[in-house]
Amino acid sequence: MRDSSQQIGARARLIPMPLGLVVCYGLLFAALLVFWSAYIAHQPGLLGYAYRTDFLGVYVGAHSVASGHGGQIYDLDRQRSEMNQAVLPYHRAPLMAFIYPAYVAVLLGPLGLLPFVQAVIVMLIANALIATRIAWILATRFSHSPRERLALLFAFLGFVPLHLTLLQNQLGLFPALGILEAALALQDRKPVKAGCWLLLGILKPQLILFPLLALVLWQCWKVLVPFVLGCAAVLGVSVSIVGWWVPDYLSFLRAYNRAGSQMSLYPQAMHNWRGLACVLFQMAHPAASRALIVALTLLSILATVILCRYIGRDARPGTGSEAWEARFALVVLLGILSSPHLYLHDWVVFVSAAVFLQHWARSLDLANGSGPRRAFFWFLAGSPFVFTFSHFIGWSPAGLIQWVPWYMGALACVGMCLLNAAEAKQPTELSAATA
Repeated sequence: MRDSSQQIGARARLIPMPLGLVVCYGLLFAALLVFWSAYIAHQPGLLGYAYRTDFLGVYVGAHSVASGHGGQIYDLDRQRSEMNQAVLPYHRAPLMAFIYPAYVAVLLGPLGLLPFVQAVIVMLIANALIATRIAWILATRFSHSPRERLALLFAFLGFVPLHLTLLQNQLGLFPALGILEAALALQDRKPVKAGCWLLLGILKPQLILFPLLALVLWQCWKVLVPFVLGCAAVLGVSVSIVGWWVPDYLSFLRAYNRAGSQMSLYPQAMHNWRGLACVLFQMAHPAASRALIVALTLLSILATVILCRYIGRDARPGTGSEAWEARFALVVLLGILSSPHLYLHDWVVFVSAAVFLQHWARSLDLANGSGPRRAFFWFLAGSPFVFTFSHFIGWSPAGLIQWVPWYMGALACVGMCLLNAAEAKQPTELSAATA
């Protein structure tokens, strides 16, 4: 009863969703829908389009395992042979390499049994189903009025990283759903379920490292134990099929990072700390670029520790407080920015953080705190438009600004400052309420 009354009270304190924002999100979604429809209509066919997408690299790994060549999964000559055979009669000059841990190829092995075009269709259906599931969660768990529902759905459906994930047939929707479902399970005090949902994130492990760090700092062992057991099972199966692949994978990563565009690696196109540093130094000063990346990553790790251990008391799952949700969302954001390999489509994972942040930003504090919260809400609300601008207008290989990491880094900083200010006020407000 107490939890229910608290939820009702929290809903009553929410800042109403502005009608103008709903209209703007709707127009953004409509414009993108028209653009992508025209773009797809001008493609030479499914194979003629798909052989240029990121999914080709995923398929190369899955087909190697399915055809019994899993032990050669990181052999570059083998990868090129698999790629050339898959895209016939087309030819691709840069190698679209399989860059994931070998267990990903094992998990997606059934796709490798299909011809490339059929595998593309199956993965597109899977991604569409996951996107539908996320949309359903937004409409049912985070919406308390038709206006809220429309705003969240339009923002999600008009989110450029979602469109790019579907167009590239990428894997980012799996960790996006895993993180979102895990957070909801923690909200419902079901830690084992949360740990199982997090296993979806291992398809892109670099995107869940910071959420896992937060769970370690919060000592959420009931979440981490099923996750670790699931990882051990997946690792064991992969080793039994392709052998001990870890040393080969580390050697491959070194070669991959040295090869650059020859293996479809474009650090300057990454919309995170790595991309920001590469663009700032124009790829001409690699040592300075690496130093900046390391510094920003360490700062992000420090910020995560501060969020989880030093801002607020009992701000962790399972304590009966909702204070952990905004912290977890900011940790997810910091993890995306710090990812060593991240293109714009990978920002689809931010959806799981954005829905918690918008709820927190719209939760009215006391009168003195509503102004900053409203400002943060509008800052967050503008992010879909920043992604759209960055993809279509504001980015070029010769540009000096990576708009997304600057904007989202500033969003993380403002969010941390507001959390700290809110926690500093809480003891005073509690004393006043008691008196």
